[in-house]
Amino acid sequence: MKPKITVLFLLFTVVFGARPAFAQLKRVVDVATVLPSTPPTNFLDFNDEVAVVSLDRGQMAFIAKDARNIYGIYVSNGTNITKVVHGDDVEPVTGGSYGGFSDQRIRDGQVAFSTGADANAYCGVYLWNGTSISNIANTNTPVPGGAVGETFA
Repeated sequence: MKPKITVLFLLFTVVFGARPAFAQLKRVVDVATVLPSTPPTNFLDFNDEVAVVSLDRGQMAFIAKDARNIYGIYVSNGTNITKVVHGDDVEPVTGGSYGGFSDQRIRDGQVAFSTGADANAYCGVYLWNGTSISNIANTNTPVPGGAVGETFA
């Protein structure tokens, strides 16, 4: 069986007036790309079970697995790759770990994403502002207008 190789591409389109002047397809990252981590390692796989890529104004956010078999979310502008969050990072509210990542969306340089629960992690929705991560809501967050003690599930 041949190993699965996935390559992510970013489509740049420059528009002058109402019609595109050109479009270029460029390889941004593949399994030979060294990811921004310590120690340096290569990407192992890209998560094809959820929305793989979110695009906004020449930037893309994607979920990928490193050579240690741990997922993270990364942003690329077509030249540089920046880590948003990694499975080894400490969750900002609970101090625990993140569950699996999904639903990453990029807009204006910020990345919103959600996490799933596992034995040691909470479900949550988070926002990365380009430098730090804040929690928007998790399973301990009271539902606005909800009954006393009612939290997100």
